[in-house]
Amino acid sequence: MGKQIRITGIKELAEDFRRLGDAMADTLEAAVQAGALIPRNDARARAPYKTGDYRRKIGIETVEKTPTRCAVAIGVDDVRGPWLEFGTGLYAEGEGATKQPYDIFPRGPGFAGSAFLSPVEGGKMALYWNGAPHPVKHVRHPGICPRPHFRPAIDENAAAIEYEIRAALDAAIVEAIRS
Repeated sequence: MGKQIRITGIKELAEDFRRLGDAMADTLEAAVQAGALIPRNDARARAPYKTGDYRRKIGIETVEKTPTRCAVAIGVDDVRGPWLEFGTGLYAEGEGATKQPYDIFPRGPGFAGSAFLSPVEGGKMALYWNGAPHPVKHVRHPGICPRPHFRPAIDENAAAIEYEIRAALDAAIVEAIRS
């Protein structure tokens, strides 16, 4: 004859799992965001620094959230992001890289990176920077070298990211069972 096992508190356990299911989307999102902080912080530390503005823009955004799935994006809301990560011109990496130098033309008065735009005769604009022999109408630029900061931040921290997500989920499950 087989042994019988009697489980007490099954109704309470079922109720705990139901409550956990109701909050699962939020719980999963919090766990995934906790894991995403690791590469976000690493990407900020690796990102090129001039004024700190670019680094401060690196963030995390939830792009999908259901009770069984959560996806976040780690990125930067700045046009310079792809240029810095993959390079431009001759130095560009990845799909769609042209490997060609490109021309830079003035667009309006003011400051553009390290070159000043200055009016020349007839109200037209020209580029000028310290050491330039004279304002120029355009510059043939070879491109900028890639300075990867997102890819290494994710690739080198994969185990830590997984650990952080698991730890956050474990803590949430324990808390749900206790309450």
